[in-house]
Amino acid sequence: MIRLMITSDDCGMSEGINYVTADYHLHGKINVASIVTNYPQTTAHAFDVFQRCPNLELGVHLNLSDGKPLTTQMRDFDLMRGSERRILDKLLWVSRTLVADKKQLAIVEAELRAQIEAFLQFDEHPIHLTTHGHFHLLPAMRQIVYALADEYDIHWVRSTDFRQSIVPLNPMTQFDASGDDVPDSIHIPDYLLPIYAWINATPQQMLDDLLKADGLVEVIVHASLPVDVTFPKTAGYKPPERVREIRFLDSFYTLLEPHIGTTVQLFNHR
Repeated sequence: MIRLMITSDDCGMSEGINYVTADYHLHGKINVASIVTNYPQTTAHAFDVFQRCPNLELGVHLNLSDGKPLTTQMRDFDLMRGSERRILDKLLWVSRTLVADKKQLAIVEAELRAQIEAFLQFDEHPIHLTTHGHFHLLPAMRQIVYALADEYDIHWVRSTDFRQSIVPLNPMTQFDASGDDVPDSIHIPDYLLPIYAWINATPQQMLDDLLKADGLVEVIVHASLPVDVTFPKTAGYKPPERVREIRFLDSFYTLLEPHIGTTVQLFNHR
């Protein structure tokens, strides 16, 4: 049996993302929402909108590359970009953390802890941690994320094992649910299936590869309204690309429905 989570990333970044996520959840097509918490106004909007979605699993989408930081330490970090002191340029902080010293890692950890604490202010406990731009692929960052998950008793963290990524023509994919080498207190879904990687393939091809799996699969989608005046101008992945993903999800879900209840079970940790 395949257990399937369909996660909407970047919730809390714009009102349009929040609205589409809630709508698709109420229509059964999304059952997990990962919330960015360093956009205070639209983060509050996300929690308000999701009040009508009691079965939607909520977690934190940790973010080091879009928006403004929550902590003074991060705002004063020497790699911050622009006069508004926005979060680090992605290429710069990736290269920096590859050889980061303890002081730099402590600054990052404080920022990520503040983002989790911002989530807790809404009287919800996060069930998962994911990362914006998948930055916990970096070993030093991954250890911080795992430590925070353990500290805050957060149930699961997104996979970083490329061998468990269901993407087109991935010669390393192992359909045996071997899992990641992680602390015993943290659960990792067996497979990761990002829709953006399939956008130039077909929904049927994605479904065919999905059905080869055996275990818990996390499908990732980036939602948006076609026109969203609240979408951050500095964010790189724009609404038109996100709308393509949502339309792809619609077609995929139509193909998936005959398998739900037989070979596929929709699942979250709520």
